[in-house]
Amino acid sequence: MSTTTFESLLEKAEEILAAHNESADPGSEIFMAEFRKKLAELGGADVASLRLVSWEDLQEIGIPRLRARQIAEIFREEDRESNAQVLTAETASAASDEVLVGAYDPKRATNPVGLELRQRSEDRPFVVFDRDGGVHRKATLQLLSELLE
Repeated sequence: MSTTTFESLLEKAEEILAAHNESADPGSEIFMAEFRKKLAELGGADVASLRLVSWEDLQEIGIPRLRARQIAEIFREEDRESNAQVLTAETASAASDEVLVGAYDPKRATNPVGLELRQRSEDRPFVVFDRDGGVHRKATLQLLSELLE
């Protein structure tokens, strides 16, 4: 069960922005109230909507590219971690391909989910990554299905 809250995600994002502000040139600082306002204008009003924010969205509201990538990763990170921890070796072996791909975290490829996917694919590559470096779930599931056929 995830304990991630909307406020905790924003606090983590603001830590990154604070680090940016420490090294930013005068006049290029990012103000937290403005960040929250622009995020709300994007529709970022709850955890589910923050999970959908891309780094490109953040860049469009004035966040520097690398900081935007860091924040987008934070908005998704805990969700991936909590999904990966739910499945044990026993439950992973009984899970559907869709559940496994949904819970897969490439940073933890040796956990029960990663090991089960590796076994099912007979160690053949099939994971597709999106622009943000995250797993493109739909394309990955499609390739896995093709491999299994």
